Amino acid sequence: MGDTNLTAHDPRTESLAFRAASALEDGKGAEIVLLNVARLSSFADYFVIATGHSETHMKALASRVSDAMVEEGLRTAHAEGRTSKTWILLDFGSVVVHIFSKRARRYYALEDLWGDAQVLSWSGMTPAEKVE
Repeated sequence: MGDTNLTAHDPRTESLAFRAASALEDGKGAEIVLLNVARLSSFADYFVIATGHSETHMKALASRVSDAMVEEGLRTAHAEGRTSKTWILLDFGSVVVHIFSKRARRYYALEDLWGDAQVLSWSGMTPAEKVE
């Protein structure tokens, strides 16, 4: 089936982070943010963060992202919270996807915690099309 996950600084990493964000957008995820954490983190290059409207919606978003990554030849290296009502984490190696409930998103405030990360504009664009 291909790679199990992405290794650090894999040239496909940014494109796959965009693919995960697009899958979240297609599933009506809210407040989607794509962070480049490569220079700040030893375990990931990108965080993709989204908010789900309900527990069921969060699970559907996680499935949508997992399916999109399988289409790209990747499988989840590690997942947490699939039975959680507040936070689901999908680890694809260099791309880590966080799906939060609205309350948990405010509480954990990953964008603030990783405030030095580069926020990428991605909506509706591929990495090659994005405006720098």
